Amino acid sequence: MPQLQLQTVVAELRGKVVELGCDLHGCRVLQRMVETCEGDVLDPVLDEVLDNAEALCESQNGNFVVQFVWLFERRRKDRASLMSLFESRLAHLSCNKYGSNVVERAFTYACHFGLCGAWHVEVRFWG
Repeated sequence: MPQLQLQTVVAELRGKVVELGCDLHGCRVLQRMVETCEGDVLDPVLDEVLDNAEALCESQNGNFVVQFVWLFERRRKDRASLMSLFESRLAHLSCNKYGSNVVERAFTYACHFGLCGAWHVEVRFWG
C-alpha cells in the first residue's frame, strides 16, 4: 500500500483501535498492518494498542493483536511495555481465557528474543 494511503488509513483508525481489535475481522486488519507496514507510520496505532493492551488481551479477538505486537516488535519499547504489563498483571491475565494465550505466547518466545532472564515475576501459591 502506498505511504500516503497508509497514512490516511492510520489517521482513520485513531481512537478506534480497541473497537477494531475486538472485532473478528478488524483484528485481522490490525495484525496485517503490524506484519507489513514499514517505518513509523503505524506508531499512533501501536501506541493505542499498548495503551489498551490489558483490555485487548482479555478480548476474544483482541488478544491476537497483542500477540502480533509482541512477535513483530516494530519498536523496542513495544515488547518492554508489554513485559511490564505481563509482570504486573500476570496472575490476572493467566486466569483469563484469552489473556492466558497472550501470556503463554510471551513466555514461549521470551528466550527466542533474548528475554529469558528479564522476567521478574514472583509466583505464590495459595493453599
